[in-house]
Amino acid sequence: MAMGSRDIDAAVYEAVRAAARRGHRATVSEVASQVGAARSSVYRVSQKLGYKSWIEFTSSLVRYHAGEQGGDPVATSVKAVADALLRNRHLPILVDAVGDAEVCSMYLLLRLGECDFFPMPFTKHIAQARGGTAGSGVVIVINESGMSLLRTCLAAREQGFEVVSITSSHDTPVSKMSSINVVIKNNKSHIDSYEPNHFAAGALAFLERVLYRMGREAPFA
Repeated sequence: MAMGSRDIDAAVYEAVRAAARRGHRATVSEVASQVGAARSSVYRVSQKLGYKSWIEFTSSLVRYHAGEQGGDPVATSVKAVADALLRNRHLPILVDAVGDAEVCSMYLLLRLGECDFFPMPFTKHIAQARGGTAGSGVVIVINESGMSLLRTCLAAREQGFEVVSITSSHDTPVSKMSSINVVIKNNKSHIDSYEPNHFAAGALAFLERVLYRMGREAPFA
Protein backbone atom coordinates (compact mmCIF):
# COMPACT_ATOMS: atom_id res chain seq x y z
CA MET A 1 0.00 0.00 0.00
CA ALA A 2 1.34 3.41 -0.97
CA MET A 3 2.46 5.69 1.84
CA GLY A 4 0.57 8.89 2.57
CA SER A 5 2.24 12.28 2.77
CA ARG A 6 2.68 12.15 6.54
CA ASP A 7 4.14 8.64 6.37
CA ILE A 8 6.65 9.79 3.76
CA ASP A 9 7.59 12.84 5.83
CA ALA A 10 8.19 10.68 8.92
CA ALA A 11 10.13 8.05 6.99
CA VAL A 12 12.35 10.68 5.36
CA TYR A 13 13.11 12.37 8.67
CA GLU A 14 13.96 9.06 10.34
CA ALA A 15 16.24 8.09 7.45
CA VAL A 16 18.09 11.41 7.57
CA ARG A 17 18.38 11.26 11.35
CA ALA A 18 19.72 7.71 11.31
CA ALA A 19 22.37 8.73 8.78
CA ALA A 20 23.25 11.84 10.81
CA ARG A 21 23.84 9.72 13.90
CA ARG A 22 26.49 7.86 11.88
CA GLY A 23 28.02 11.19 10.85
CA HIS A 24 26.74 10.83 7.28
CA ARG A 25 24.84 13.54 5.39
CA ALA A 26 22.28 11.56 3.39
CA THR A 27 21.55 12.58 -0.19
CA VAL A 28 18.09 12.94 -1.69
CA SER A 29 18.70 9.91 -3.92
CA GLU A 30 19.82 7.73 -1.00
CA VAL A 31 16.76 8.58 1.07
CA ALA A 32 14.37 8.24 -1.88
CA SER A 33 15.70 4.75 -2.54
CA GLN A 34 15.52 3.81 1.14
CA VAL A 35 11.94 4.93 1.77
CA GLY A 36 10.57 4.14 -1.70
CA ALA A 37 9.41 7.64 -2.57
CA ALA A 38 10.01 10.05 -5.42
CA ARG A 39 13.04 12.33 -5.14
CA SER A 40 10.80 15.39 -5.41
CA SER A 41 8.68 14.20 -2.47
CA VAL A 42 11.78 13.54 -0.41
CA TYR A 43 13.25 16.96 -1.17
CA ARG A 44 10.01 18.73 -0.20
CA VAL A 45 10.27 17.35 3.33
CA SER A 46 13.19 19.68 4.06
CA GLN A 47 11.05 22.65 2.99
CA LYS A 48 8.09 21.49 5.07
CA LEU A 49 10.38 21.42 8.11
CA GLY A 50 11.42 25.04 7.51
CA TYR A 51 14.85 24.53 5.98
CA LYS A 52 15.98 26.55 2.97
CA SER A 53 17.57 23.55 1.28
CA TRP A 54 18.22 19.83 1.59
CA ILE A 55 21.85 20.54 2.46
CA GLU A 56 20.84 22.81 5.34
CA PHE A 57 18.44 20.12 6.61
CA THR A 58 20.92 17.26 6.56
CA SER A 59 23.86 19.35 7.75
CA SER A 60 21.96 20.65 10.77
CA LEU A 61 21.14 17.11 11.92
CA VAL A 62 24.72 15.96 11.40
CA ARG A 63 25.98 18.88 13.52
CA TYR A 64 23.41 18.20 16.22
CA HIS A 65 24.22 14.53 16.54
CA ALA A 66 27.96 15.21 16.43
CA GLY A 67 27.42 17.36 19.51
CA GLU A 68 25.30 14.65 21.12
CA GLN A 69 28.25 12.26 20.81
CA GLY A 70 30.59 14.62 22.62
CA GLY A 71 31.77 16.96 19.90
CA ASP A 72 30.95 20.17 21.78
CA PRO A 73 31.30 21.48 25.37
CA VAL A 74 27.54 21.47 26.01
CA ALA A 75 27.32 17.80 25.01
CA THR A 76 30.12 17.01 27.47
CA SER A 77 28.14 18.81 30.18
CA VAL A 78 24.98 16.91 29.23
CA LYS A 79 26.80 13.62 29.76
CA ALA A 80 28.34 14.74 33.05
CA VAL A 81 25.02 15.86 34.53
CA ALA A 82 23.14 12.79 33.24
CA ASP A 83 25.79 10.53 34.78
CA ALA A 84 25.59 12.37 38.11
CA LEU A 85 21.81 12.01 38.24
CA LEU A 86 21.89 8.33 37.31
CA ARG A 87 24.54 7.65 39.98
CA ASN A 88 22.21 9.18 42.54
CA ARG A 89 18.94 7.84 41.17
CA HIS A 90 17.80 6.49 44.54
CA LEU A 91 19.07 9.42 46.60
CA PRO A 92 17.59 12.90 47.11
CA ILE A 93 17.89 15.34 44.19
CA LEU A 94 17.42 18.86 45.58
CA VAL A 95 16.83 21.74 43.18
CA ASP A 96 17.21 25.49 43.78
CA ALA A 97 16.86 28.40 41.36
CA VAL A 98 16.36 32.15 41.45
CA GLY A 99 14.72 34.75 39.23
CA ASP A 100 13.59 33.70 35.76
CA ALA A 101 15.30 30.35 36.26
CA GLU A 102 12.68 29.33 38.82
CA VAL A 103 10.65 27.94 35.93
CA CYS A 104 13.56 25.56 35.27
CA SER A 105 13.36 24.35 38.86
CA MET A 106 9.63 23.67 38.61
CA TYR A 107 10.08 21.85 35.32
CA LEU A 108 12.97 19.71 36.57
CA LEU A 109 11.16 18.73 39.78
CA LEU A 110 8.14 17.64 37.75
CA ARG A 111 10.10 15.70 35.13
CA LEU A 112 12.39 13.94 37.61
CA GLY A 113 9.37 12.90 39.66
CA GLU A 114 7.76 11.44 36.53
CA CYS A 115 10.97 9.49 35.91
CA ASP A 116 10.96 7.86 39.39
CA PHE A 117 13.74 9.98 40.87
CA PHE A 118 13.53 11.49 44.35
CA PRO A 119 13.40 15.27 43.67
CA MET A 120 12.62 18.00 46.20
CA PRO A 121 12.92 21.77 46.33
CA PHE A 122 16.09 22.76 48.17
CA THR A 123 15.83 24.11 51.71
CA LYS A 124 18.58 24.11 54.31
CA HIS A 125 16.39 22.03 56.63
CA ILE A 126 15.80 19.34 53.99
CA ALA A 127 19.52 19.26 53.21
CA GLN A 128 20.33 18.78 56.89
CA ALA A 129 17.66 16.09 57.31
CA ARG A 130 18.63 14.16 54.18
CA GLY A 131 22.38 14.79 54.20
CA GLY A 132 25.18 14.55 56.68
CA THR A 133 27.41 12.01 54.96
CA ALA A 134 29.41 11.88 51.75
CA GLY A 135 27.26 10.71 48.86
CA SER A 136 24.04 12.19 50.23
CA GLY A 137 22.66 12.96 46.77
CA VAL A 138 22.76 15.86 44.33
CA VAL A 139 21.89 19.54 44.65
CA ILE A 140 21.21 21.30 41.34
CA VAL A 141 21.57 25.07 41.43
CA ILE A 142 20.32 27.21 38.52
CA ASN A 143 21.63 30.74 38.99
CA GLU A 144 22.51 32.99 36.06
CA SER A 145 24.79 35.36 37.99
CA GLY A 146 26.51 32.54 39.86
CA MET A 147 26.37 34.58 43.06
CA SER A 148 22.85 34.61 44.53
CA LEU A 149 22.75 30.94 45.54
CA LEU A 150 26.22 30.62 47.03
CA ARG A 151 24.70 29.81 50.43
CA THR A 152 22.83 26.91 48.86
CA CYS A 153 26.12 25.52 47.52
CA LEU A 154 27.87 25.94 50.87
CA ALA A 155 25.05 24.19 52.75
CA ALA A 156 24.94 21.40 50.16
CA ARG A 157 28.69 20.79 50.30
CA GLU A 158 28.59 20.84 54.10
CA GLN A 159 25.96 18.08 54.11
CA GLY A 160 27.80 15.84 51.63
CA PHE A 161 25.80 16.57 48.47
CA GLU A 162 27.33 16.68 45.02
CA VAL A 163 26.69 20.17 43.58
CA VAL A 164 25.71 20.72 39.96
CA SER A 165 25.36 24.34 38.92
CA ILE A 166 24.00 25.98 35.80
CA THR A 167 25.29 29.53 35.45
CA SER A 168 26.33 32.00 32.75
CA SER A 169 30.07 31.79 33.53
CA HIS A 170 32.69 29.45 34.97
CA ASP A 171 34.22 32.39 36.83
CA THR A 172 31.66 32.83 39.63
CA PRO A 173 31.52 31.82 43.32
CA VAL A 174 28.76 29.28 42.66
CA SER A 175 30.66 27.76 39.73
CA LYS A 176 33.79 27.31 41.80
CA MET A 177 31.86 25.57 44.59
CA SER A 178 30.38 23.03 42.17
CA SER A 179 31.46 19.53 41.25
CA ILE A 180 29.97 20.13 37.80
CA ASN A 181 29.40 23.60 36.35
CA VAL A 182 27.37 24.06 33.17
CA VAL A 183 27.64 27.39 31.36
CA ILE A 184 24.63 28.69 29.46
CA LYS A 185 25.57 31.90 27.69
CA ASN A 186 23.20 34.80 28.26
CA ASN A 187 22.68 37.82 26.06
CA LYS A 188 22.58 40.74 28.44
CA SER A 189 21.84 43.94 26.58
CA HIS A 190 22.15 47.62 27.39
CA ILE A 191 19.09 49.10 29.08
CA ASP A 192 18.53 51.44 26.09
CA SER A 193 18.39 48.56 23.61
CA TYR A 194 16.68 45.85 25.61
CA GLU A 195 16.54 42.36 24.15
CA PRO A 196 15.12 39.26 25.85
CA ASN A 197 17.61 37.30 27.93
CA HIS A 198 17.48 33.66 26.94
CA PHE A 199 19.35 32.14 29.91
CA ALA A 200 16.27 30.39 31.33
CA ALA A 201 15.25 29.10 27.89
CA GLY A 202 18.78 27.81 27.33
CA ALA A 203 18.77 26.10 30.73
CA LEU A 204 15.44 24.42 29.94
CA ALA A 205 16.77 23.17 26.61
CA PHE A 206 19.89 21.86 28.35
CA LEU A 207 17.84 20.01 30.97
CA GLU A 208 15.71 18.44 28.26
CA ARG A 209 18.87 17.10 26.61
CA VAL A 210 19.96 15.66 29.97
CA LEU A 211 16.62 13.90 30.43
CA TYR A 212 16.72 12.57 26.88
CA ARG A 213 20.21 11.14 27.39
CA MET A 214 19.23 9.52 30.69
CA GLY A 215 16.21 7.93 29.04
CA ARG A 216 18.44 6.43 26.34
CA GLU A 217 21.05 5.10 28.79
CA ALA A 218 18.68 3.84 31.50
CA PRO A 219 15.08 3.77 30.20
CA PHE A 220 12.58 5.04 32.73
CA ALA A 221 9.82 2.76 33.94
